[in-house]
Amino acid sequence: MIVLDCQPGTVYHGRTHDLSEAGAAVLTDHNLSTTSPFTMMLSVPPTHNQGKPIVLEIRCHMAYSVHSHKHCCFRHGVQFTSFKGMAKSQLQRVLIEHFLPNQQEQHFG
Repeated sequence: MIVLDCQPGTVYHGRTHDLSEAGAAVLTDHNLSTTSPFTMMLSVPPTHNQGKPIVLEIRCHMAYSVHSHKHCCFRHGVQFTSFKGMAKSQLQRVLIEHFLPNQQEQHFG
């Protein structure tokens, strides 16, 4: 979910296409081009059947917004500027567990 500071009552839904500790590419049905900072709530699915999704609250800056013919929607380059609570360490853990399983022992072993 994305909530623009200039439109606090409106929530936009999208999906992440690329994700890193520094930012993400987010696909939406709306052109969210803005120069104002905004909040993104990133829902991370559980890693096992009994788990619950993790919701990370992240302050962001829009690096770019373009229409993607490949995805038939808008693609937004989102730069993360700050994280609420433990969101940054939770994101790091998720990235390592999901995408770099061989490096998990280096960071958490």
